[in-house]
Amino acid sequence: MISRKSLRSLAPFLFLLSVWQPLCCAQETASSTESDNSSQPSPLVVKLTDMVVKGKSMADEGKFEEALAKLKEAQSLAPKNPMVLNTVGFVLEMRITKDQDAAEAVYKQALEADPQNYSVQRNLGMLMYERWKLKEARKYLTLAYNNPLMLQEHGSELLKLITIIDELVDKPKPKSSTADVKRNEGH
Repeated sequence: MISRKSLRSLAPFLFLLSVWQPLCCAQETASSTESDNSSQPSPLVVKLTDMVVKGKSMADEGKFEEALAKLKEAQSLAPKNPMVLNTVGFVLEMRITKDQDAAEAVYKQALEADPQNYSVQRNLGMLMYERWKLKEARKYLTLAYNNPLMLQEHGSELLKLITIIDELVDKPKPKSSTADVKRNEGH
């Protein structure tokens, strides 16, 4: 069984890629007074990226409330930015209280802003898997799997998980899902 922890640890590169992927969404919220040099990210994009990276770093250190404060500040600057929303959802899900309802809501808000964001699709799919919402998990993981960038980096892992979900769809939920057990082994 593939745990969320092992799937996430495979490629730190993917987080950085997911940070830069939604630049267009951040650019849309930036003022239109930027210079004609479109190859440079706007000051807002640079600030948001810095805040998201700092927030994720704080979460990695177990400073979840500080991370959420930093990310909520970023969210106030760009409320519909999928990069920010995805990271808020990730931290909500990973903190000690594991606020999965709030994480699910934020991930879905991120997908409303950017329906093609494969990083959000993957995170929401993994959350649905952990919550034993297998049909939704399959839907979001399949969307992520169908993205060429995600396929290149995590295609085989996602395909294995989708196959496992297909086998579990008609089975009753166990008292403690395998995803919960695997996740708790690392803590």
